[in-house]
Amino acid sequence: MPTTTETVRAINHAFRITNANLWTTRIRMAGLIQSTPGQPIPLPESEVALILISVLAGFSTARKPALATAYYNARPIDGGPSFGEALISFIREPHAVYSVTVANDRVLASITYRAADRSTQTLTFADGEIRAAPLNRASSISADTWVSLCAALNQPKPSRRHRRRNKS
Repeated sequence: MPTTTETVRAINHAFRITNANLWTTRIRMAGLIQSTPGQPIPLPESEVALILISVLAGFSTARKPALATAYYNARPIDGGPSFGEALISFIREPHAVYSVTVANDRVLASITYRAADRSTQTLTFADGEIRAAPLNRASSISADTWVSLCAALNQPKPSRRHRRRNKS
């Protein structure tokens, strides 16, 4: 898995944003991910998923970093693994995903994917009961963005900083 810097770089590139570091800093300050200053240690998959969820959920998680764990722990309506665990499995196998959608105004998310029998299925994750109300704001990732993001996360480019040059 990539380091924190490589994760932020991959998210910035895939989503064409420049501020993924904001969410990473906020959830690190809240103690949700490890802080290893000066040591490029690979992040566990759960922390990569937490950073991704916080960026998708938007400024609500920047103001309240613990909200990212509520999204991570949201369970599917039909039962099964949590939203964070499902994201981790789809990061490993990205070609099955059609879209990932996260509601910004409440803890609600969905993943549309190709099942083993080649049918299209949708997992809906919620923290408690789903209210019958329209979504005011939601972030959605298409399949091509998801595949490029997962490729960058699974095989990060080597850092060119602090590379020694041969003096010959």
